Amino acid sequence: MFVKWGRFLINFPHFILVNSDFFRTFASEIKKIRNMMFNNKFNKDNTIHFDVNEWTCTDPNENQFCRKVSDTEFEYIQLKNDGLRKFVNSFHLNNKHLLSVLNDKTKITDWYQDEIDVNDYDAEQIAEYLSPYGGILDNVTDEVDRNQLIAECIFETDLICGDYE
Repeated sequence: MFVKWGRFLINFPHFILVNSDFFRTFASEIKKIRNMMFNNKFNKDNTIHFDVNEWTCTDPNENQFCRKVSDTEFEYIQLKNDGLRKFVNSFHLNNKHLLSVLNDKTKITDWYQDEIDVNDYDAEQIAEYLSPYGGILDNVTDEVDRNQLIAECIFETDLICGDYE
């Protein structure tokens, strides 16, 4: 069976289309790749040019950045390369300039990346992700800020657990 995705026509075996969990996971992964590709500009040498106005540095020591996709969905990126991270951190730049320094010099393979929608997690899963962070949400009243912190905890926990390559 053929499925149209953008300008592409993809041939899927029948079992993929009838297995909704597999198809939902596959569609989610395609969405993440599409968002990373279309929300950032790739240069001719495959380096990435980020729109620095869309990204907020959430951890300058780890070169971690967040981009709000919606009120419940956030994209996180974090530099993979330890040598590059130490080099960039040696300049002691303020948070606004970290991504600017990395612009046009890194490739998508230099980053851990995930798009997290907190609506994809139930209360029990969220509580489990938040448990290592103590009372991180205790003084946060804004719902979008709470969702952003939950997404960050999920991203960091999955990163520590080795869920990203």
